[in-house]
Amino acid sequence: MRQRALLDLLEATPFARSKFTTRILAGEALSALGLAMRSKYPRYLGTQYIPDDKERLFPIPHADFTALSFLSNSFDVVITLEVLEHISDLGAAMCEMARVLASDGIMLATFPFAFNSQHTLKKAVMDRGKIKHLVETPEYHGDIVSTEGVLVFQIPGWEIVDLAKASGFRDAYFVFYHTVIGGIIGYDVIGQFVFVACK
Repeated sequence: MRQRALLDLLEATPFARSKFTTRILAGEALSALGLAMRSKYPRYLGTQYIPDDKERLFPIPHADFTALSFLSNSFDVVITLEVLEHISDLGAAMCEMARVLASDGIMLATFPFAFNSQHTLKKAVMDRGKIKHLVETPEYHGDIVSTEGVLVFQIPGWEIVDLAKASGFRDAYFVFYHTVIGGIIGYDVIGQFVFVACK
């Protein structure tokens, strides 16, 4: 459902009209979304976060969204699918995504969203290089490259809109997307929130 929402929203942007020249960076190399994007956009670059063994998935590049190795203004679109909740320094990641985006570029992201809270719900922080848990039971999500899962540092609330604007984006907002044809509708889940930030 999240993958379909991101694909549909990207297809609704002007970048979809220039598939052969649109430069896309994503934290998705091995997922179904990564495979679908690669088939549609030749200049799609899918990455994975693999800091301890960067050669293991060669030639898939390692990417830390808080310290991207790419030149400024290198991409037209940045996509993250269920990534931002796992980043310890969300502000640094926002700044980096804004930096690598070209003028008028966009960032599309899905993540668990605390839509009933203005503030981000903090679950863990980095303290002098070590993880400090702020909740009794740490939360982990499944990971395509690790059986241990990935720690959740936060569940962003509405303040992520202001954070994006303070990080170099000229606008930021949420789209609540549903489609009967695409199957994003139902009794339990009636749609998908997608975060959009415009450079």
